[in-house]
Amino acid sequence: MNSMKTFIKYAMATILLLVGASAFAQGQGNRQQGNDWMARMRSEKIAFLTSEIGLTPEEAQAFWPIYNKAEAESSAAFDATMKAYRALEDAVRQKKSEKEISKLLDDYTTAVNNSQTANVKYVAQYKKILSAEKVAKLFVAEERFRNNQILRLQGGGGFNQNRSNGGTNGPGYGFPWGGGQNSGGQRQGTQRQGTQKQEGV
Repeated sequence: MNSMKTFIKYAMATILLLVGASAFAQGQGNRQQGNDWMARMRSEKIAFLTSEIGLTPEEAQAFWPIYNKAEAESSAAFDATMKAYRALEDAVRQKKSEKEISKLLDDYTTAVNNSQTANVKYVAQYKKILSAEKVAKLFVAEERFRNNQILRLQGGGGFNQNRSNGGTNGPGYGFPWGGGQNSGGQRQGTQRQGTQKQEGV
């Protein structure tokens, strides 16, 4: 169950990103701008992970080729899972035979499992070049980055809001429809002030 919940979260983040990038490109009338945005997001993720993990130049040189390979495999596994899901959904809707649905169900659950383990299996390789603490920081940072993607795409805060432990604000990773830097906490503060004025507070 936890595995499925995690996969759903990954799927939501990926779908929101793809839909958001597509909408942005169409709104500007220029697909290249959508591609540029995705490239910028990739650069921002690299900068964020490098900072959060605390990679040295030597560690980064060894780390990124492995991480890029893990990401490519994870992306392919996600695509396979979506393909298996669509096939299963079609089979249920078309009321195919029990045997056919059983086979597609097995394919789907296998794809989900592969998607979950695609990146995790690289932990042993990460540990050869990084301390266990830095490998742990990688997964924590990825989760933070993913959650903030979802928050910003939904119009919420993000990296600019203070961390729950009272830390400093993040570096201000922005989305084209969610404002630039300081669009998180400051924007919400402005909205609250406006509401107070309207209510005569």
